[in-house]
Parts: sequence; C-alpha cells; structure tokens
Amino acid sequence: MPKKIIEDIKIKKVKINEILAKDINFDVKPSTPESNILIKKSDNIYTPKFDDKKRLHSTPQIKTGRKSSIKSLTIILLIILVLVSIYSILNMFIRANIEVVAKHQSFSLSNKEYVTSKSLDSSIHFENMIVPTENTKDTILTQTQDVSIKAKGNITLFNEYSTKDQKIPAGTFLADTSGKTYITDSSVTIPGYKTDKITKETTPGTVDLSITAFLPGENYNGTPSNLTITSFKGTTKAKKIYAKTTTPISGGAQGIVYVLGDEEKANLSKYAESTFKDDLIKKAEALVPKGYILYPNAYDFSYNINDDILSQDPKAKITISGSLSSIILKEDDLSTAIIKSLLPNISDSELAEIKTPDISNLVFNFTNQDLIINKDLKSVSFNLTGTANFIWNPSIENLKTNLMGISKNNILPIFKQDPGIVTASVNIFPPWQTYIPFDISKISITTKQ
Repeated sequence: MPKKIIEDIKIKKVKINEILAKDINFDVKPSTPESNILIKKSDNIYTPKFDDKKRLHSTPQIKTGRKSSIKSLTIILLIILVLVSIYSILNMFIRANIEVVAKHQSFSLSNKEYVTSKSLDSSIHFENMIVPTENTKDTILTQTQDVSIKAKGNITLFNEYSTKDQKIPAGTFLADTSGKTYITDSSVTIPGYKTDKITKETTPGTVDLSITAFLPGENYNGTPSNLTITSFKGTTKAKKIYAKTTTPISGGAQGIVYVLGDEEKANLSKYAESTFKDDLIKKAEALVPKGYILYPNAYDFSYNINDDILSQDPKAKITISGSLSSIILKEDDLSTAIIKSLLPNISDSELAEIKTPDISNLVFNFTNQDLIINKDLKSVSFNLTGTANFIWNPSIENLKTNLMGISKNNILPIFKQDPGIVTASVNIFPPWQTYIPFDISKISITTKQ
C-alpha cells in the first residue's frame, strides 16, 4: 500500500479516537500494560475496584494454592501436638479406683460348748477379775435393845527392842494415850528387828492381832494412834515394843440402843440386789482390760450388810459391802474358736480376714451352774447361744500388690483368689488406659460390706 495512504489512515484514526473520547468523557492513556483500562472521569462510568487491580498484578494461581496447603498442614500439626500433650498430661494422673464388696455370713449357735483355761497354750484364755466395793445406806432404825458390848479392833505390834523374838501372851493389857485400856485376844510372837548391812537402817519386826476394850460402852470406840504394853511401863521396852491400830476400834455399846431390825434388813437386801449390784457391775465393766469380754452371766455377786449396828440415834448409816467375782475371756481367742468351730476347714489366710464384731452379744452360761468363781479356778466350760455374724475383710495392701500392672482383662482371677470378695468394680483414669498403674500409691481400694 502506498506510504501516503497509510499515514492518512493513521491520522484519521487518531482524530476519531479524540472525538469519541470527548463525547463520552474518557481519556485514553498512553500505551502501557494497563492501556486498555478505562479511568473514571464521571460518576456514571464504571470504577475499577481494588480487587480488579490486584488480579491484574497478582501472581499465578498455582503459587496461592501452595501457601494455603502449607497453612493447613501447620494447623493440623498444631492440633496433633495439642492432643499428644493432653494425652501425655492425663497419663501422668493415671489412677485406679477399685470398690470391693466383702463377704458376710450369719451363723446360729445353740448352747455351743467351749472350754477356757488359764494355760498359755489354751485356745481360749481367761483371767479372774474380782471387784470389791462398799456403800452406806441411810436407814431409820425402829428396833431397840438393851446391850453391854465391848469394842473390838485390830492392831500391829512392833519390836524395835531386840533382834530376838518377843512373845506376847493373850490377855496382855495395852493402853492408849488417853488412858483407855485394851486386851490382846490371843498369844503372838513378834519377830526381832533386822539391820541392813549396807545402809545400817533398822526394820522392826511386826505381827498383827485383834484386841478388845477392857470395858463395854461407846467410849472405847475410835482409832487411837499409839498403844503401849502397860507391863513394860518404866522400862526400856515401853518405847521399843509398841502397837498401832490397823482398823477402828468399834462396836462398843451399853444401855438401850437402836439395832437393825428384820424389816430394815429386808429393805437393805432389796437395795443390795438391785441398785448396789448394778453399780458394782458397771464398775466391773469399766475395769475390763481392752481385748477382753465380760459376759453378764460370767460372774458371782455377793454382799454383806453390817447388822451389828448399835446406835444411840434411830438415824443410822448402814454399811453394805459387796464383791463381783468374774471370768473375762480374751476376745481374739474366743472369736477364733467360734470361727473354727463353725468353719472347720478354713485356711489360716482366710481366718485372718474374718471379724466377728458382735460376739459380746451372745448369751453366756456356765456348763456347771453351781460353779464358784475364785482366784484358784483353772479351767471353765461354758455354752454360747445366739447369732454370730462373720464379716470378711480382704487385705487391701496384698490386693494392691497383686493388681499392680495387671490388664483389666486379667483382674477377675485375682479377685477370685480371695474368698472374702463377693464382687468388685474397677475404674481406671484416663479412660483409654487398660492396665492397673504400676505405682501402688495410685491404686485406691475401698471395701463395702
């Protein structure tokens, strides 16, 4: 094409573009990579947004997809790390809580006979327990009597005079510091004194005896501190052979006095058999050593009412003395004997687990109803009647040791080895653990009866 024609066409094209641009309010940018973009000159014309520009300058799509994949992978790894951390931390707090239901069984005893002895090799050991007591009861006396009675009491004679024995015949006179005279009731011999070879201290010889007032009447009633033998007066023996009272001198009376009548004595006997006896039993029960049992029928009760009262006044205090003689059984021995008699084939390990908490409620009776209880009693046969409850107490520490590190699937045989376990439940934390902890301190076992 001729060069002139080509140039004319270009000139016309430029002019046309300028006219069009003026008519529609658009500027034509210079030829650049963005030359095809229309720039806003009026509100009626479309405005390119930031995203449109961004797309024009953005990197290829394949690079944006790679960054997204890396970000997703990072999030997944963080989640896994958190889960592993939680898993590890919870495993640090692993625990096993086990609840065991223990066996219990009741047995009836009907006059089941047992034998107890003081022998060291006896299956059931017993001890004697004798508890004395004394009480006074206010009483109004109604019966009188004309009497002439001499007071009586007990003394101890001392010999500091010689290393040789000193014989004191019956009827020897003694006098107290007030001049009242008493007579010895029997002949006695006072041993000679002894001297310690190292300390050189002297120990006087002594002997006990009873004396009677020389005259009847209340004037002789009392507790004189010192008595001397009147025949030794004025001699060296007077201060070296002497007496002291060991009981009050009492019972002296003369003239019309009040005495204990049959009616008063009957009332005092009722009191002794009820209140006085109950108080004595309570006193005895409080004195039972730990580990022993005192059964209600395992004692003898006796009492004495002082009916020798002679009073110038109808209001009198009557002395009642009593004693409770009993046998007390060693509880562990009795429990073992009862268990073995009812479960003859029991093993020693199972026997050690069984407790009998209520054997003290059994009814006790001596086989020999006429048995007299005293300190010389060596062996006793008795019967027991009632219900004995056996409660098994599995060894918690042994059970923990046997369960350490055991899979839950292998626990049942271990529980079955203990005859005292009826059922058991096991809870392990955290839930995904299937083994009992190897650390015994992380195993908790509770027993339910």
